[in-house]
Amino acid sequence: MKEKNIAGRRTEWTAPYNSFNSWKGLMYKEHYDALAQGKMLPPVEASIDPSYLCNVDCVWCNSKRILHGDLHAKTMTEEHLLRLCGFLIEWGVRGFCFAGGGDSTLNPGLWPAMRLIKKSGRENAIITNGIAVDTYEKQETLASCCRWIGVSLDAGTAETYGKVKQVSPKTFDKVLNNIAAMVKIVKENDLQCDIAVKYLIHPTNAAEISKACALAKELGVAHFHARPAASKNIEGNEQILDFPMDVINKQLEECLAMQTDTFKAFGVRHKFSPDFQLEHGFSRCISAPLCIQCGADGNVYLCNDWRGDKRYCVGAHFPNPEKILDFWGSKQHWDLMNRIKVSECPRCTYGIYAKQIENAVENDGMCVNFP
Repeated sequence: MKEKNIAGRRTEWTAPYNSFNSWKGLMYKEHYDALAQGKMLPPVEASIDPSYLCNVDCVWCNSKRILHGDLHAKTMTEEHLLRLCGFLIEWGVRGFCFAGGGDSTLNPGLWPAMRLIKKSGRENAIITNGIAVDTYEKQETLASCCRWIGVSLDAGTAETYGKVKQVSPKTFDKVLNNIAAMVKIVKENDLQCDIAVKYLIHPTNAAEISKACALAKELGVAHFHARPAASKNIEGNEQILDFPMDVINKQLEECLAMQTDTFKAFGVRHKFSPDFQLEHGFSRCISAPLCIQCGADGNVYLCNDWRGDKRYCVGAHFPNPEKILDFWGSKQHWDLMNRIKVSECPRCTYGIYAKQIENAVENDGMCVNFP
């Protein structure tokens, strides 16, 4: 019998101990307690955008204000990227995710930065379209330095790939080859690196989810991860996306059926309404400091979802990353968070964590002192 939760959502996964399950937020209890008391600890994660260059132009891009605006082409120097990472390591940041308003692999400084982080005992991760990961040196660096790699494929055929990414369809096979090369390196060297094929669901690619999942399984990756694009994240297009839910639900069930002991599929739904629209469910911005968002323009932004928007700039990490300590947790920082109107926010990356702080910590809804 197929499981459904009380909100009518269908099964997201069959293995609950996975990196896409937001209940892992309860492992950040020390941070939750501090935030509830009006204090900020060093962030758990640093989300770093080394470059505001991109080699695709996705139809759902949530960073068009960056890629088509004044910040376009801004890139951190290798010297500054290494200095920033060095400071964040000393400060106590545990995980470093390279992603952002562009593709991180287009900054030559990415590779030495990842090696520095790995050497320090911290963990790397990356979200990339995978196009420029086209040499053995780059593939080996990602495979040996990253705890996980997410490659945004977003299509099941070359034709659809070309349309949604607005590039040559021939690029599709190049990305598949690059993924296969990294899988080979991971397996041959028995590395602890989870490679995931990522699929952002949009009305234009909704018919190919299970086809992409089958490709991912054939490639030998560990995970296939699908989630919806959020309407308000599409710059200049505030209309509600009309997702063909019957088609999507059927395919996500097919993806779950493809699973093996070494291949898992995830159709993430808990951050959205049952029809894939925005759903917040918390009263105020409080969980953003779990992650520090460092932009390629030298600024620190309130959160991942407002990267590149000067209204939500908290301070600067360039040219002195150490200055972050002057504004992190300051009155200015809290005032900016307190001014946020949750109802006006786009998709909130850490919204589930805000729910947990309000319900499990502040209201003790789980009776924490009773195992």
